[in-house]
Amino acid sequence: MKFSCSALFFILNVQGSLKKSYYVQALIYSTAKGPRVRHIISTRRRASEDVKKLQNTEETILDGDRLRDSVNVLVKAGVVGATTGACVGALKQSISGTESFAYNELLLALFSGLGDASNTGIGSTLVYASIPAIGGLVVGFLGILPDGKYSPFVRATQAVATLGTGNSLGPEGPCVELGVSVAQTFQEKKNEEKILVAAGSAAAVAAGFAAPVAGIFFALEATLRDEKQEQQLALLPRTALAGAALAAAISAVVARDIMQCRLEIENSVPSSGPAGLAELPLYLGLGALAGFEAIALARATNFFEKQWAKSLVPIAFRPAIAGAVCGIVGVACPQVLFNGYATLNTILADNQPPATLTLLLYAAVKIATTASSRSSGLVGGLFAPSLFLGGCGGCAYGQFVAWLFGNDALNLLHVAQPPAYASVGAASVLAAVVKAPLTASMLLFELTRDYDVILPLVASTGVATIVLELFQDPILPRSRALSNDVLPIDSLDDTFVADFVPTPPHNDHVSGADGSVDDDFD
Repeated sequence: MKFSCSALFFILNVQGSLKKSYYVQALIYSTAKGPRVRHIISTRRRASEDVKKLQNTEETILDGDRLRDSVNVLVKAGVVGATTGACVGALKQSISGTESFAYNELLLALFSGLGDASNTGIGSTLVYASIPAIGGLVVGFLGILPDGKYSPFVRATQAVATLGTGNSLGPEGPCVELGVSVAQTFQEKKNEEKILVAAGSAAAVAAGFAAPVAGIFFALEATLRDEKQEQQLALLPRTALAGAALAAAISAVVARDIMQCRLEIENSVPSSGPAGLAELPLYLGLGALAGFEAIALARATNFFEKQWAKSLVPIAFRPAIAGAVCGIVGVACPQVLFNGYATLNTILADNQPPATLTLLLYAAVKIATTASSRSSGLVGGLFAPSLFLGGCGGCAYGQFVAWLFGNDALNLLHVAQPPAYASVGAASVLAAVVKAPLTASMLLFELTRDYDVILPLVASTGVATIVLELFQDPILPRSRALSNDVLPIDSLDDTFVADFVPTPPHNDHVSGADGSVDDDFD
């Protein structure tokens, strides 16, 4: 009997199940040893049941802690949304006020100061070019200031100086920087970081475009993307999505109703009608064109980055030089300067937009001025330039399609008018630049409220993103002095998506060794 028991113990140990099969072993012992061993079995069984009860109690306590943590972070996300909406509204009003002052009082003062010299062609050009240059000078000298707790305010002031004087960038990137800075202000624990940053980013996009759903998708595609995963899978807790949705909704309401921040892009884009099977390939071609426009912008940015790296011009003066160049170009082609979305609105709403060659010229000059402005250290984002490039390219593409097939064939196939292609093209370039096709598609849908645009939107934005992935060049890493102090996500995002997600500062009171989201918010 003892030999059989020993053999059975040996088999159980070899199979790696000794701990799990102690009841079976004890039963064998009880057969061999008698009542004393059966008492031991009963005692161990009761002890095991007590341990299970204790584990259940601990799990209940942990569930309660997780619930409190989730509620706490959702409340913070709501506060982040409200604060971000107010900050975005204040930033846009500051840009508008600076623009009014720069091109009225300051411009008149410069003309008066030059006297008769300003009446000549060269004098007049220099006066107009000096406005963006003055903005760049302010940006350069503010950039000398050391980093500190007032850095977000300094960055916002630089954005106001850049955009209020007409330099060729956009306000949405600085808006997202503000949202992220607000989120970091309310962060207390390391595991709150990604959730609150997503909430701040979503709130900024929602307030900037009055498009809360697009803000949520932006948080999913650009902010909550896990850069450690090879396939760029979005691994996020439920609380992160809920926080982004809450912050986006509150921010949009605050910006619209309290700060009176109105949408600058007109939503009077003519309906394209349902895209039929014959027209869908045309939108695929438009997506390819949008992808190549984004590549051109990337390569132009690379070129100007390399030129600035070789130059001996001090960093503080580079924004002023780029502003002067932008101003001189703006004298001949004022449409490329930042003045809200006036030119884009004209292209989207006008039944007789500019000629095809004129639109292509606008796009080429916009690429050059945007790349030059951004690489010099001027502060601004790429949302607005991307929409402008896509609008010009899409409208030119629509005019080419009309010329190629003729009006009779277009009417027979129910092909949309050029302004409809312009709207889809604007979203497609934005999707390629930010690598967020769902964000761009939802943004245009919220602006137009046209269900028929969804199918061509998804097709075009998807192709644009794929083209960029296939043909993109490596982006030159930016030095800290020229960068927006941002968190790069991948090689392309060093230049584009990085505009929107600043690197979190190191907080001594924040615990945790990595930046992953803790399971407490699962």
